[in-house]
Amino acid sequence: MKVVLMKDLDDKGKKGETVEVKPGYFKNWLFPNGLAALPSDETAKKILTAVKIEQDKKKNQLNNLKKIASELEEKTLTFILKEGKNGQIFGSVSAADIAAKLNIDKHIILLEHTLKEKGQCKVTVRFSPQISSQINIKIKGVKTGNKLDK
Repeated sequence: MKVVLMKDLDDKGKKGETVEVKPGYFKNWLFPNGLAALPSDETAKKILTAVKIEQDKKKNQLNNLKKIASELEEKTLTFILKEGKNGQIFGSVSAADIAAKLNIDKHIILLEHTLKEKGQCKVTVRFSPQISSQINIKIKGVKTGNKLDK
């Protein structure tokens, strides 16, 4: 018999899918536990509608993330750190510093170690497994006696 799953089941399928099951399995387990409904039921139709809406939301979110990722590709963040007399930088730039400038979560910034040298480098920002972006980071040093621009 064909039923519409109301929740994800490891052995049968995902929410909203129509699957073939034995009548006893549906009658004794799936239906009493609210895991499936008959395709003609109103609840099944509601589930299918909800699944379509959820898929549209995910698609819109992915499109928004792609747009943000492409905007980040063009950006260059500049960090100004104190510099000693011999050109040595005091301090470092961490994922938290980069996230603070971009107003994003620091956990999506892939940084193996903090940046401690002057110059430019690229840092990866991973929004999802499918969407990532490279952002340019520039680190400048100013002598210890000068005021720092923030």
